Amino acid sequence: MPQPAIDSLGSISTSDDIQERLPNTETEGKPNKNEEPKNQETEKPMNTKSDADYHKNKNRKSEKIVSNHEADKTKDLSTPQLQRIVFLQQYKLKKIKLEKETILLETMKKQNVEKSTQNHRAALAFVS
Repeated sequence: MPQPAIDSLGSISTSDDIQERLPNTETEGKPNKNEEPKNQETEKPMNTKSDADYHKNKNRKSEKIVSNHEADKTKDLSTPQLQRIVFLQQYKLKKIKLEKETILLETMKKQNVEKSTQNHRAALAFVS
C-alpha cells in the first residue's frame, strides 16, 4: 500500500498520485517519428533570405550599395538626365586619361632628346 505524503499546500497524496503527475520520460522526452525535431539552430530568423532566394540570386553580380542620399538623387532624375550624367563622367575620364598619356609622351620625348644630345656629344668627342 502506498504511503501518504503531505505536499507544501497541506494536501495529502500517495506516491501513486505523484507518479501520475510526473511526466513519462520514456514517451514525452522523445520526439514523435512523424515530427521533425525542432532545434533552435535550424530555425531561421525572420529577416533572412530563404534558400530559394539565395539560389535564385547567387549567380547575379553583386550590386553596389548606394547610400540613401545617392538613391534619392538618382530617383528624381529622368532617363535623359541620367544619360547626360553618364556621358559627362565618361568624358571626364577620357580627358584625364588623355592628359596622362600626353604627359607621358612629353616625358619620353624629353628623355629621347637628352639621350640623343648625349650621343651627339659623345660622337663629337670621339671624332675630335
